Amino acid sequence: MSLSNPVTPLNTNTPITPIYSTSTAPAPNSPLRILCFGDSLTEGYSRYGTLMTPYSRTLFQHLTACFPDRKITVYTDGLSGDLVVPPGRFLRRMEKRFSQADPDEPYTHVLFLGGTNDLDWGKTTANIIAALHTLLDIPLAHGCKVLLFTIPECRAKAAQGKVAQVNVARDEINSHIKLELGRREQVEVFDLRNVMPYHTMSARDVSEFWDDGVHFTVAGYRKVGEEAARRFVEVWGEELGAVA
Repeated sequence: MSLSNPVTPLNTNTPITPIYSTSTAPAPNSPLRILCFGDSLTEGYSRYGTLMTPYSRTLFQHLTACFPDRKITVYTDGLSGDLVVPPGRFLRRMEKRFSQADPDEPYTHVLFLGGTNDLDWGKTTANIIAALHTLLDIPLAHGCKVLLFTIPECRAKAAQGKVAQVNVARDEINSHIKLELGRREQVEVFDLRNVMPYHTMSARDVSEFWDDGVHFTVAGYRKVGEEAARRFVEVWGEELGAVA
């Protein structure tokens, strides 16, 4: 099966940018300003683009419960079909985000997911990895901490041909994310590939969490948000004073 059919074509419209924020006055502890950045899997694409339910919504709900003494704002910047490798707009979008950010209210954390569309377009593993390094340089240069997601698998599976090549490339990139990028200072890894498998899930779970074999259902994005929040608390909860 070709990956080309379910992957969203490059969207020339403005990316989805919902903002979730606690309405209470800032607490004594410093606020958390979290940017969820990526493509359709960050935008929350499902039902052929007729429904968008970004995981950031559930992430926000869980983090506000874990950090009741902090004002939390979660920004979502997901653009369906975008690529991390040029002519994709990941770099331009990331640069714009940080160049236009209020210096008095900087982002504290970035949750980053990208690369699915690049694999489908046949971008080389080396170019995708290089692009990921370049993209992470931006938030790190601005003092952000980064939670880097591995690239999830999809329904397509074959022993040879393009699909097999894509699966091998995905595994290579995910290994680099975990063994190299994830060891950069201020970078942690969220293994989305392991948390949301396709081929080892039960048929019932696949039906519940997966939409078209590439994107997730509403319940799937909710699970991504829950698991991302759990990982966030696991790596930064102690220093930020998370409640039990």
